[in-house]
Amino acid sequence: MSYRLTEGNKVRLKGKIVKGAQNFEKYLNGKCFKIICKDGMQTEIHFFQDDFKHLTGIESNLSERDFYLKCKQGLISTGNIRTDQKYDWSTLRGKANRIECIHELLYQNAEKTLLLNGLITHTYVFPVAIRNDVLNSCIGFVGNINKARSLRKAGTSRNTAVEKEIVAIWGRADGSSAYDECVYIKSENN
Repeated sequence: MSYRLTEGNKVRLKGKIVKGAQNFEKYLNGKCFKIICKDGMQTEIHFFQDDFKHLTGIESNLSERDFYLKCKQGLISTGNIRTDQKYDWSTLRGKANRIECIHELLYQNAEKTLLLNGLITHTYVFPVAIRNDVLNSCIGFVGNINKARSLRKAGTSRNTAVEKEIVAIWGRADGSSAYDECVYIKSENN
């Protein structure tokens, strides 16, 4: 089944994904984050530009890389967004709202973000995910390096084996061995 977008829908999506790509580039792209939980468990997660398109859920005539680059530069056109989509308007609008502020799960609302192990969805089991109920966002990570691959509602991301409180997040550029960015440290007041 496919769903049709109006030109107005495409215009609204375009604004959100452009802002999302710019935030993704500034805060997440090409970075590895080490998440440290209250119980001492640590895991790394990664963000890559070639996964951005998939995170938006938008069908486009552009490749993953070109979609990201055009969004980041503000050059994507409504003509690059297909009229017939896999997801309905409500789902795409929600994904666009979440992609616009995807960085906030780590950078601005981390005290409300949980690490999930074994997130079970109707299509996949994500070994690692992070969820923030205030932002109504969850990112599922896949592969042996835990790369971001699914952006979903927090409310539909509750079926998980374990939820853990995060006490610190450190960042580094992929390829670098040193974590040189302190993203979040839980304070006594959190």
